[in-house]
Amino acid sequence: IWTSPSVDPATNTIYVTTGTKNQPTQTLAQSMLAFDATTLAIKGGWEIPEADAVVDSDWGATPTLYDDAQGRHWAVASNKDGYLYAFDRTNVTGGPVWRSHISIGGACPTCGDGSIASTAFANNTVFVAGGNATLANGQGYPGAVRALDPATGNVLWERGDQGPVVPAVTWVNGLVIAEPGNTVEVLDATTGARLWSYATGAPIYAAASVAEGAIFTGSVDGNVYAFAPGNPVVPPADGACPATWTCQDVGAPSPAGNEGVAGGTWTVSAGGSGLAPSGSDQIRLLTQAANGAAQVTAQLTSVTAGSAGVMLRQSNLPGAPFYAVAATAGGGISVASRSVFGGAISTVNRAGTLPFPFTLRAMRVGDSFSAATSPDGTTFTLVPGGTVNLMLPTATLAGIWSASGTAGVAASAVFANPTVAAPGTPPAAQASPSACPATWTCGDIGDPLTVGDQALAGGVWTVKGAGADINSYADQFHYVWQTVAADATLSAHVTAQTNTNGSAKAGLMVRQSSDAGAAFYGLFATPGTGLQVIYRTGLGLRTAQIPVSGTVPAYLQIQRSGNTFTAWTSTNGTNWTYVPGTNVTLDTNGGMLAGLAVTSRNGGTLSVVTLDSVALTQSAPAAPVSCPTNWTCQDIGFPLPTGSQSANANLNAWSVIAGGSDIYGGADQFRLVAENMPGDGTFSARVLTQDNTNDWAKAGVMIRASTDAGSPYFGMFIAPGHGVVVQWRSVQGGGTVQVKTSTTVAAYPTFMQVGRVGNTFTAYTSPDGGTWTAVPGATTTITMPGVALAGMAVTSHNNGNQGVVNYDKVVLVATCLTGWNCTDIGDGVAIAGGNTLVNNVWSVYGGGTDIWATADQFHYLWQVQSGDGSISAQVTAQANTDPNAKAGLMLRQSVDPAAPYYAVYLTPGSGVVVQYRTASGQFSGQAATVAGTAPVYLKLTRNGFNYTAFTSTNGTTWTLIPGSSVNLTVGGPFLAGLAVTGHNAGLLGAATFAAVSLNAPAPPTCPAGWT
Repeated sequence: IWTSPSVDPATNTIYVTTGTKNQPTQTLAQSMLAFDATTLAIKGGWEIPEADAVVDSDWGATPTLYDDAQGRHWAVASNKDGYLYAFDRTNVTGGPVWRSHISIGGACPTCGDGSIASTAFANNTVFVAGGNATLANGQGYPGAVRALDPATGNVLWERGDQGPVVPAVTWVNGLVIAEPGNTVEVLDATTGARLWSYATGAPIYAAASVAEGAIFTGSVDGNVYAFAPGNPVVPPADGACPATWTCQDVGAPSPAGNEGVAGGTWTVSAGGSGLAPSGSDQIRLLTQAANGAAQVTAQLTSVTAGSAGVMLRQSNLPGAPFYAVAATAGGGISVASRSVFGGAISTVNRAGTLPFPFTLRAMRVGDSFSAATSPDGTTFTLVPGGTVNLMLPTATLAGIWSASGTAGVAASAVFANPTVAAPGTPPAAQASPSACPATWTCGDIGDPLTVGDQALAGGVWTVKGAGADINSYADQFHYVWQTVAADATLSAHVTAQTNTNGSAKAGLMVRQSSDAGAAFYGLFATPGTGLQVIYRTGLGLRTAQIPVSGTVPAYLQIQRSGNTFTAWTSTNGTNWTYVPGTNVTLDTNGGMLAGLAVTSRNGGTLSVVTLDSVALTQSAPAAPVSCPTNWTCQDIGFPLPTGSQSANANLNAWSVIAGGSDIYGGADQFRLVAENMPGDGTFSARVLTQDNTNDWAKAGVMIRASTDAGSPYFGMFIAPGHGVVVQWRSVQGGGTVQVKTSTTVAAYPTFMQVGRVGNTFTAYTSPDGGTWTAVPGATTTITMPGVALAGMAVTSHNNGNQGVVNYDKVVLVATCLTGWNCTDIGDGVAIAGGNTLVNNVWSVYGGGTDIWATADQFHYLWQVQSGDGSISAQVTAQANTDPNAKAGLMLRQSVDPAAPYYAVYLTPGSGVVVQYRTASGQFSGQAATVAGTAPVYLKLTRNGFNYTAFTSTNGTTWTLIPGSSVNLTVGGPFLAGLAVTGHNAGLLGAATFAAVSLNAPAPPTCPAGWT
């Protein structure tokens, strides 16, 4: 239990959330629980299902209890899976009434994963916050704060933030206090507008408290902070100040400043030291109110001394955070910003000088601030390296400023037509020194400090790039690209790379846009960490990376097929090898940018990279299959790192990548790639190669009851240091039995097979995949559900490190008992059916859409009936996959989907029905319907061309179903058996049958004249 409980005095109930499940026996883990406050007896609880959980799926938030406007009683809490769950607190066991996705789930909230922030409730609104999130406009952020409808979870307002919100949200007097990253922010509880903010020196994990009009919080910088409303500095009256503007001195400069306006010319006289690194500015400031996104633009005609320019500022306090573009008397341009009250100033100097007059612009979009210059007031160019993120309030001061730079001395700056307006077209990045080669586009992404460059000579590219990195939430690098409309293949040979940093990057990238936070997929060489696949799935989200072995020189290739991206390497640039585990699907659409990317990961220092054999084609083969439809591809027991897999188009050759501690003991950690095995069958594969991550790393085949870490299973594995072993767990959470085979030394490739008949499981070996031999001592009985998971299982036995295993000859075979035939009938049955026989009870599983109309989809289990006869059985249970799901008996001419048939079924919604098809391809007919539910005995008889259906309560005395007799003029042998369809393409129908009997004598024909 990671956090405090909540108490409802009215019902004497304690509500508490619990941490992640580490063992199957921890039945109260990752749950919302309700306890009797007097006895601590459990009143109810709900656990996050394994399928919805994430690695380390803790509830880290205190439950918030509230009553909505309709008087319904609620308990809400957020989980690290990224959802806020809302329960009717009178019935927690009933599960969440609604849930709202507030952040991208994961194990590390301080890194931006999920949410452990407790919520606040006030004025019939729930206020919630967390980490990495995508807002409704498609923009991603490191953190977000939202206001939700308390009865539905619908978003009332939301705002993105520049850091994850870890501590609880606080509400007071119409204000919301949230603490993203290292910043305290106060929001308007009605609109979400940021009213005030303060950046501390380190992340904040302490929830804000409010007492006697002051806000108190603590930061990891070691300080406790107290904030209280101050006395605002009221600007003195100034008759020379233009209407709608405020003109004032900030920080008491000497001499006092003034301004004169004549037409569009503004002359500002100012003393003062200017923008002070000590946090006490002395400037003359002329501003208008700006609300949210804004830009301030002004032409500078002259500056006699010191500096002058444009500014966006939090307040008129001398130490307030600000963003400014400054010009000196000599035409030098710099960008200055302060993020912390009273803090240091960050300065970026633009190379060279500009001749007066020129125009300066500062632009704010969200929390991103950028600076630009223009010679004519029309075409603007970014100041390289001047783009920063500042968490200023929504309302700011925007305008022009000036300072002489020397106390006691005045200087003047002449401006023309200063304006504050909504942001216009974003300024272009400064062009590279060299021309961009024909058909290519070249430019810096993310505004690095030094402009990059490129050259192409004799098929060899030289690309120079500066920048902080290609990583995290936004990138800085030099890019050379072409546009691709859809599928594409991009390749190049990286021949040399300057080591400006061990993580400098040079290679290939396919990118949604030139936005610094755009989604992308890249394959890069680095000086210190080999090759890397790095990608960002959506705009503004955090990147992820996949390590790839290799060093410069390296042949690299990216293939885009739809929205799936894969990485390939080569030794010669001709024969390409897929890098297992690099399948990534991005949230992208339409055209993208494909090309060469270089970042120095060292500020303004340029990294120089050479590449040849650059090729881009507007096509790509189908991507390796990641997880096919109706397969389960899942990490079991939360191994680290997260596993993955890929397959060829025929799904008979696979690469599986997995971490995990082991498959052993009472719970497992591994990667499972499996199909449903409905009933009896075998699963076999050949292990081609296995990374030796540990002597007991395991790779093999498995039949498993469920995806729970402690599930019963039967498996056969190869381990690098121990050869081939057979293992099983007979009961949930029980111990593991291991049988060592005669193969005690690992040899690759090796064939493996596990098989099921009823609840009997056996392991087999083979020299060729054709002849199989049972492993001595490797047969056991395990009670498993009728539909189990059968597939490949891999663990590295070295949690935190992954191993790669390659398989081929992957085959799942459903089997029938001797004397029976079984198959899915119908084209395109979405989920394979099957059957098993245990203790004379058949379990039959059938997918398919229906047995009706002109062709059928269902699973059929039959024997051939050569002439007259009957079939009977008791349908003991039926899954309600649809009101018209069918489970019953059938006499059918063939396995053709359109074949004639006569059948009696049990259905969940219509009782017992009798249906038939008189000729191939004809529309089905319905002869009769009677009431009935499971269990029910059913019987069909055939006498010449006459077919009749019966029901019974005991299997002995049979009652004719009125109207069921049908004449089918179809001769020859029939297939007599059990038929099941789910009547739902996405669900597997299921039924159990007892007392199955075929070829019992048909009832005698009624004598003439008798009834």
